[in-house]
Order: sequence, then structure tokens, then C-alpha cells
Amino acid sequence: KTGKGQHITGGLFETALWYVGQHMANAQFTGEPSQPIRAQRHAGKRNGTAIYDLFACKDGKQVFIGIVSDGQWRRICPVFGMEDLAADPAYDHNPGRAERHDILMKRIGEVCARHTRNEIVEMLDAVDVCVAPLHSPSSVLEDDPHVNSEGRTLTVQIGDKAGRLPPIPFETDAYSFSVRYSAPKEPGRDTVEILHELGYSDADAQALASKGVVRGPGLA
Repeated sequence: KTGKGQHITGGLFETALWYVGQHMANAQFTGEPSQPIRAQRHAGKRNGTAIYDLFACKDGKQVFIGIVSDGQWRRICPVFGMEDLAADPAYDHNPGRAERHDILMKRIGEVCARHTRNEIVEMLDAVDVCVAPLHSPSSVLEDDPHVNSEGRTLTVQIGDKAGRLPPIPFETDAYSFSVRYSAPKEPGRDTVEILHELGYSDADAQALASKGVVRGPGLA
């Protein structure tokens, strides 16, 4: 205990990234893409929002689009060539749009199918409509600029493979997080070293091992 405080900050994005860290590890070290835990199909029909769903783009990637206000509806229509729907009073407010969910899904899906994911994101970002690229634990490492900015991931070694994983999602002005050890092939590889750092002697380590508290090379 030092009696001194620290300034600690935590980011929502970094926290979300950390929560999918195990899936990122699985994809990198097994070579198998992570699968979504639960499919969320036709979310708009369930939550009463006209459009709050995923759409396939021409490059095979998906984009999330949410139209959650009348203002966003008015802004997306000219960008997506839906002036005819904008002129129809039935679509002026969310209840009417929700009733015509299937029509909107078809029209928006047709536009997305003609453009790449990044093009759709740029188009809707420019008019302040809710939009985001759908990432997998693998793709977020490949093309998300936030993830790839300095200090957002740490390189870890498992056997002869290296991968990038998110650190614990908060920052402090006293120290920064790092990877001290590569993953051991067998449990207990670093037991003695860590016990020494904590002030335990070799005899203490052996005594703990004899009681089944710890294990490691050279311990009884």
C-alpha cells in the first residue's frame, strides 16, 4: 500500500473488445472462425423499430443499419434512392414504417447489394444515420482503425504461433499492461519464479507443493 491514488480510465469500446478476447484467440490459434452465440434475425420485427438489422453487401460483408428516428428516415431516403417512399405519408413515422418492415428490408437490401460494406458505411455516416460494419473476432483485427491504433492489442505467443489480443480494458497513469510470459505448455512452468517474487523461499515452495497447493518443475 502506497497511500497514493491513481487516475484510471476505462473505455466502452475497449471493454467490449476484451469481452470477445476468447473468441479472437480461438479464431487465431485454431484457424476456425468464431460463430455467433445466438442468431439475431429480423430484430426490427421484435423490438418495434422499423429497421434495426444486418444487410449483406456486394463484397460478401455485412453492415448494420438502424433507422431509429423520423429524421434518420428522411436523411436515408435520398441517399438510397427511396424518394418514392419518403413521399408516402404511410412511412412518415416509425409505427407505419414498422408495419411495412418487409418492404423496407427489401429496398435497403437491394441498395446494400450494389455497394461494398465500406461504401455503405461512408454513405450513411455522411448523413448521420446509424450504421456500423459487422465484424467477426478475426476481421476486427484486420481492418478496424481503432483496434489497430497504438496500444489497443498485445502480442502473445502460444507454441510457435503469435497472435494479438486485447489487454484488460482500463488504463492507469502509474503503469501500462504488458505480456510477461508466453503461455506454458504444462501448468506450473513459472510457479517457482512467481513465488520468489512474492517473497517465498525454495523451501516454502516445496512445502506448498507437498500440500498440493502449487505444482511446477522441480517441485515435489
